[in-house]
Amino acid sequence: MSTFGYLLLLTSDALKNSDLGQAAGRLAAAIASSGIQLDIIVIGNNSRESVLADRTLEKLQKLPQEIIVDDRLTDGPTLKEFFEDRIVPMLLQRQSIVVIAPTRAVMTRLSEIANPQRANTG
Repeated sequence: MSTFGYLLLLTSDALKNSDLGQAAGRLAAAIASSGIQLDIIVIGNNSRESVLADRTLEKLQKLPQEIIVDDRLTDGPTLKEFFEDRIVPMLLQRQSIVVIAPTRAVMTRLSEIANPQRANTG
């Protein structure tokens, strides 16, 4: 199977209380033990998208090479630095990455940094 760089963003701000949070928790647990290759960006902000992410991972039966959880991420200038310093080099090396953002606002900002065109259509 070919390998692709990808970024999968999930929130961790409601792990106990939402379908998304529970899906993120399941993905995080599974991701910690293996490595996947995807060529998509999945931004989970509702349970339907979380189910889609689960099904995608299930189909491929592989998981990401690295999972990034960093509570120090804030919705400010440091996010762009974090993206450029940590995520971009991995994507350029075609490595798979998962970022579990500490809040939905951080996840949204990271997705805007990753895909500026999406941020401008709103």
